[in-house]
Amino acid sequence: MKKNRKYARALCAWVLMLALLSASGCTGWTQESSSASSADASSAAFSGRVPDDKPVWQEGSSNDPLASPVGTALPQIKTAYAAAKMKLEYDELPGDSVRQAYDAMLQAVGKITLNRNEQGEYCTERVFLEGIQLSEQELRLALSALRSDNPQIFWITNRFGYYSTPGGTSVELYSYYSAKECTQRSQKLVQAVRKVVSVLHEGQTLFDRELALHDTLLQFVAYDKEAVTSSNRPEPFTAYGALVEGKAVCQGYALAMKLLLCYAGIQSTIISGTSQGIAHAWNAVELNNQWYYLDPTWDDTEQNVRYDYFNITSEILQLDHTVDPVYPGDGTGEQYNLRVPQCVAVTENYFIRRAVYLDGFDSNNDHRLLARLQAMLASGSTTLTVRFDPSMDYDDSIAKLITGQPYKLVYLMQEANQMYGSVNSFAMNDLQYTKAKAQNAVTIWLKMENGTG
Repeated sequence: MKKNRKYARALCAWVLMLALLSASGCTGWTQESSSASSADASSAAFSGRVPDDKPVWQEGSSNDPLASPVGTALPQIKTAYAAAKMKLEYDELPGDSVRQAYDAMLQAVGKITLNRNEQGEYCTERVFLEGIQLSEQELRLALSALRSDNPQIFWITNRFGYYSTPGGTSVELYSYYSAKECTQRSQKLVQAVRKVVSVLHEGQTLFDRELALHDTLLQFVAYDKEAVTSSNRPEPFTAYGALVEGKAVCQGYALAMKLLLCYAGIQSTIISGTSQGIAHAWNAVELNNQWYYLDPTWDDTEQNVRYDYFNITSEILQLDHTVDPVYPGDGTGEQYNLRVPQCVAVTENYFIRRAVYLDGFDSNNDHRLLARLQAMLASGSTTLTVRFDPSMDYDDSIAKLITGQPYKLVYLMQEANQMYGSVNSFAMNDLQYTKAKAQNAVTIWLKMENGTG
């Protein structure tokens, strides 16, 4: 029996995109009376300044003709549920002026020039915030919130240009693609989203909707290992990459999950931080007025789907994740979240809701486990989750169930095959498992073979 190892998949765009942008000279400068810069809109601040007294606008960009507008609203896709509110980050922005910048940027992101700039990007229509002076950090927060709130807007880069005077602040965003390409890709994204959300139907609980989308997304997408060493493609960092191209890093997983959950009527947000010392992003979701953490990247192994990070508490998350501080923190950080809900509920945790509960290895527990194996044979499911009572010694329970005497699981699999295996039966020599010790649980992947009948 082979134990399934834990796959390290924490690398995400909050760091990688900085490397991409730094290569294009993406720094800026400020003065007391006015400022002009090209800045990165991810949460990290620049450590250097360009000693230059000229604005870092893309020359001629404001005079370039605009293409036909690109649609930026959430696509209208009919499901059994009303769409959830998307603008959670917007509500947390520090002040009306920053929210006005967000609103102005949102109006501009679909208005893209026809010509590329020197960086090979397309400028958006420049907006002017009259009478409002905003710092680079405030503009960065506004754009970061916009990108998190609107995963359907996948073409805007982290970089932006701005020019501040006593009369106001001008802002210019940049698109990876032309307006035509944005429209074509948006249509592909809508088709992909429609396919995934087809698993939603009337009568599902919030938990059932979330689970269906989680499992379907992880069937569609694979972790993009190439993006770990080559950050010259923006797609893995977007919902488009996850849902259309089927490859993403953690930011792409989280944005795709947020977009899908919206169509299930489930509010969610994106959390930034680190996992095992590497920059990472995941989701927080709200079910029945309680918040839970969900990390679809870490639930996606190379061969199987697991549920170790499905609706977990802050206490469980903090065992191997570190959450970036809430803005403004202590003023010394480079990465911030605008919203970090406290997750203390366990009602909608996957193992609480779905795992077979064992409080011993007597006949009553055997019957519960055998009934689950019977249901798995009937449905063709190959994933078994078990949750042990906290009073049981975890390692001893794993040994008794899987790896040592009395090999309880193998014994019950044989019994299930004899009693119910006329169509499907369990392969007795091939199973994998992964521990979730902090949750007193284990996920076991079995294999099916032709039945005995």
